[in-house]
Amino acid sequence: MIAQQVSTLFSTLRQGVKGLYPLLILILLTVIGGFLFLAIEGPNEEYQIRKQIEEREKLLEDTAFKLNSIKAMTPLQAYNHTVKTLDEYRENLGVKNPSLNNTQWTFWGSVYYSMTVYTTIGYGNIATQTTIGRVLTILYAFIGIPVALISLIALGGLFARLCMLLWSFMTRGSGVMSELGPNEKVEATADEDSDDLLKFPLSFLILITILWILFCAWIFTFFENEWGYGTSLYFTLISFLTIGFGDVLPSKSDYIILIGILLLIGLALVSTLLQIIQKQIEMLATGMKGSIDEEYQKALQEAQDEGELQEVDLNESAITVTDKDGNKINVKGDVEKGKVTKKVALKA
Repeated sequence: MIAQQVSTLFSTLRQGVKGLYPLLILILLTVIGGFLFLAIEGPNEEYQIRKQIEEREKLLEDTAFKLNSIKAMTPLQAYNHTVKTLDEYRENLGVKNPSLNNTQWTFWGSVYYSMTVYTTIGYGNIATQTTIGRVLTILYAFIGIPVALISLIALGGLFARLCMLLWSFMTRGSGVMSELGPNEKVEATADEDSDDLLKFPLSFLILITILWILFCAWIFTFFENEWGYGTSLYFTLISFLTIGFGDVLPSKSDYIILIGILLLIGLALVSTLLQIIQKQIEMLATGMKGSIDEEYQKALQEAQDEGELQEVDLNESAITVTDKDGNKINVKGDVEKGKVTKKVALKA
């Protein structure tokens, strides 16, 4: 009895450990990522820090030398020269003068912030500072994120149908698909749409997603003159994956709506791709189950045709049946209402 309980305990523990395999893989992946990024970014960060230290020391020496020259100036000249020198020092440090003409919280800036909230990108370059604004952000996220997900699903479904129509047109044009006869009619039902979605080639949608990413990166280079194509592609991918580090950001708010539209379409493509992969996996599992059931029914039918099965009436009490060789077998029925007919395998 004790041995059985111990065996059951170890079996339960083994099943629990198997459930932790994805977590262990995630921890291992995290450690590997830590070593990789440390090896790549660590030396570069040290180089940038040393370079910045040298630049700051040189800037400080130049500023001190300029300020030292005020001894031969009049008080007014010395004041103007000092202000100009310190202003240059501030600009070289990268500190900009605050200005009411460069506020972030304009209408388009607020629209941009709203989009980063409900898309969960969160670039971080603009954020609320007041308590009311932060509370409103949380409430807005609770409402906006589900609505955005529903919108992406709807947009992804529409895009999937357009892709299937395009694929159907391409395959019909190349003669891959057979043409329907003049008297044949096709009924468009929800089940047929689902089947068409499952039959849709995944590689074609992946190709469209890649082309859309490359196209968006090319579009962004026209609005950001300082971006190369690689930087623009990096920003596009980081945005589509909703990572949003905030290290590369659009400098103009004039085309925020265009960025939002392009990103929403891209997110819908990624959502559609993941949805189709999930449905294809479900279809594979359903097909395997159906195949097993079909083989089981086929085996039962063959056994019945060969006389190894016979139909008996079962009720709640045990009954005795006799097989073809005269052997008697006790069979107990498990019936809720009345009598039913059940197929019982009889051993010779």
